[in-house]
Amino acid sequence: MNFYLDHLVQFVYVDLNSKTETLNKEGISAKRGGSHIDWGTYNSLLYSPNLAYIEWLAIEDREKAKKAENPLVHHLLKKESAGNHLGQIALRTYNMDEVARGFNEKNIPHQLFDGRRTRSDGVTMTWKMLFLKQKAGELELPFLIEWGQSDIERKNDLEKQGLIDPNLSISKVYYAVHNVADSLNKWYCFFPFEEKKEVTKEEWFGKGFEIQLKNAALVFLQPVKKGYISNILSRYGEGPFLFE
Repeated sequence: MNFYLDHLVQFVYVDLNSKTETLNKEGISAKRGGSHIDWGTYNSLLYSPNLAYIEWLAIEDREKAKKAENPLVHHLLKKESAGNHLGQIALRTYNMDEVARGFNEKNIPHQLFDGRRTRSDGVTMTWKMLFLKQKAGELELPFLIEWGQSDIERKNDLEKQGLIDPNLSISKVYYAVHNVADSLNKWYCFFPFEEKKEVTKEEWFGKGFEIQLKNAALVFLQPVKKGYISNILSRYGEGPFLFE
């Protein structure tokens, strides 16, 4: 797939400042990012050296969030009863316009958004986002993102802010699903992959397949009997739940 893992979105339903302080005490050097003033959300961030990163996303202005058109914000609000958890991933592209044209040619419904976030130092970051339109209850597909800066510009900027943790590595993201074959068939329609590798996680009572992005792997697991994977599905529903 010609997509990169851009970031993981950890849904947070407690005060973000307190959450960030707790992370720091636990040795996770996350720092406050800023506010998405159009969406009523704010975040904290921690980057790996290859620019894949973790975003802790929380609601800052609930009324504004309820009115936001951004599907990620809708997802954040919808999953609140599940509590803090890994809620979504974003895939990076360097040619959003071409990707969008491809979806148009295949009559795949989608939404494009311009994103912006004002940092604590007053600098405004910009990016483009693409969300696939889905039916309620379906496995949430990742959204796509293209940044307004080059990778070199972003890395230099992030290093100056002290946001890159040289010890952070994100090489694999695990998805819990009810039926791996159905999930991969759906995934392939939107994000074609070249090959898949069979995976068994006996300690989790799960089995499935691994597919490869440019910079990381995605592992889709279904339960073989009651256990860790089935518990994840019961609590959070289908979606990403762990990374390594």
